[in-house]
Amino acid sequence: MGGYIPTQRDINHHFSAGAPIRRTRRIYDRISNNKDYKFGELTSLFLRYDEDEDAVWQNQITSNGYNQGYTDLIKKYVIEVLSMVDPTDLKSQVSLTFVWINPTGNPPGTAPVTLSQTSDAFTITISGLRAPPT
Repeated sequence: MGGYIPTQRDINHHFSAGAPIRRTRRIYDRISNNKDYKFGELTSLFLRYDEDEDAVWQNQITSNGYNQGYTDLIKKYVIEVLSMVDPTDLKSQVSLTFVWINPTGNPPGTAPVTLSQTSDAFTITISGLRAPPT
């Protein structure tokens, strides 16, 4: 991991099918307030960040252009996928993958965030925003 910044692999791991996404769902159930949570907190708690590490992570989110509109949409999709995960089902195949693309011709932060599905595998594509380190 690059300092306190989770990598793309770290983020995608905690949403992978099986035990990781079931654990993420349990974290979400514990922290959600009226079906909402602080953006980035699922990753921070999954990776067991302390307060200082979480502060660095939260700063990275905002300094990389993830404004309220983007974070609300991403959270909406994450909540939608996590709602399909039964944390007690050891055979659950629900997964969520994040993909970052920077299409040419789109100013940063103007391209859409989309959710797509293939069977139990979901993908959130984030366009035009800086990706976490690989």
